[in-house]
This record gives sequence, structure tokens and C-alpha cells, in this order.
Amino acid sequence: MDTAGTNTQTYPLAARRPREKGIAIIVATVMLMFTVAIVGLAIDGGLAYFVKGRLMAAVDAAALGAGRGLNLGDTLAEAQTEATTSAQRFFAANFPSGFMGTDPSKTTIVPDFQMIMSGGQPTGVLQVTVTGEVTAPTYFMKIFSKDNMRIAASGTATRRTLVMMLILDVSGSMGGRSSVGTIPTTVG
Repeated sequence: MDTAGTNTQTYPLAARRPREKGIAIIVATVMLMFTVAIVGLAIDGGLAYFVKGRLMAAVDAAALGAGRGLNLGDTLAEAQTEATTSAQRFFAANFPSGFMGTDPSKTTIVPDFQMIMSGGQPTGVLQVTVTGEVTAPTYFMKIFSKDNMRIAASGTATRRTLVMMLILDVSGSMGGRSSVGTIPTTVG
């Protein structure tokens, strides 16, 4: 007891230590497992988001390229072949092989051509849809047996099927002019 009449009890420091020794190590170890998982998910998720953004731009460009490539063939089969080749070139230009560690052997690009119909009749609008898929690696999530992730995106473009050509004959073979601005009434 002290002189003021209050009771102050002191606990010896040595009496608490044996019961609490090592608890901080256990808590830190458990928290570290959760921290590594969350950081791994953030890093691998950020990588997936970055790859998906580039993949979306590449399939959009491939859809536009395929739509443009449809003019290059004389038959339907040639047009689809040229459009598919054009789509692959545009895709490769916008999504380089092995981008951010993606597996080039597991990268697929599939163009699809479909005529838009309304009431069972074609509208004259062709829809080109390009679907691309890539396999991206994971770095931290390998701890949880997730070695890679599949990322897919789709791009669509439309175009009219009408191809028109305007020919102007200025050779005079349709008749001659007698004076500037006067159209002749007879050919000869």
C-alpha cells in the first residue's frame, strides 16, 4: 500500500511472458498467408486486366479488318478466306505473339460472318464477329495451383453488302457536243 491509501498492485513482468511467448509469430504467419494471397490476386488480376484490354483492341481491329477484307474475293469462299486472313493480320499487328507472357500456341482467333435478317429477309447488313482467346500466365497464384488463366474477348463490326460503282463516260462516244453546254439531240 502506498501512503495515499490507494492499492497499487504490480504484476511481475516475468509472470506474463511464459503464457504469451510466440503468439505474435503465429498471428504474423497466419496474416502473411492471407497477405500473399491478396497481393497475388491483385498482381495477377492486374495482369489479366491489362492483357484483356489489349486483346479487346486486337479483336476490334480484326473485326474491322475482316469487314474490309470481304471486298477482296470474287466468290463467297474467296471473300471469307481473304477476310479471315485480313482478320489474322490485324490481330497480329495489335496483339504481338507472346504479349505479356501469353502462350502463342494457345492463342485462337475465330471470325464469324452473319447476314442480319429482319422478318426473315436479309437487310443488306453483314455482321462480322471476331472472338479471340489467349492463355496468360500467373505469377503469385501458382501457390494455389493456378498456373494460367484463359482470357477471351469479342469484337463486332458491320458493313453493307452493297458495292456500287459509278462510271462516267467523258470520251464523247455517246455523242458529240456542238458547243459548250449544249447537249446534242442526235448521235452522229
